[in-house]
Amino acid sequence: MSARAARRGLLAATLLLAAAAPAGAQALGGATVDHVRVTGRGHHEVVVSVIDPLGHPVAELDHAFGVRLDSGEVSRLVVRPMRARWPRVALTLVVDGRLLAGGSRSGLQEAVRALARGMEPGDRLRLISAGGQVRAR
Repeated sequence: MSARAARRGLLAATLLLAAAAPAGAQALGGATVDHVRVTGRGHHEVVVSVIDPLGHPVAELDHAFGVRLDSGEVSRLVVRPMRARWPRVALTLVVDGRLLAGGSRSGLQEAVRALARGMEPGDRLRLISAGGQVRAR
């Protein structure tokens, strides 16, 4: 199967994910396929992010969705939270240097603090200021 065909199948899986939530479940605002890897044995590793209408992550979707690939139901589906696969995150945030001057700075600082508060111990956050000069911290 080509990578393009795999992506089409994953798009269908994403759409099914959004449509297959139980009636009493949290409303879904959107779903994205963040990572795709196809191994030599034909296995697919896919990371899907789902958010509610307010943009907050929807957790605990382990069995609240179905997956189809090339119009066929996927058997032997293994679902794991992203943190089980990648327990540590290294995030680089590139910011326009002009946001660090004047009144924009406090808003940016609060946004970066909020992002950092949502990270787990062991995660890394790197901030790069791009503009007249590039500085990394």
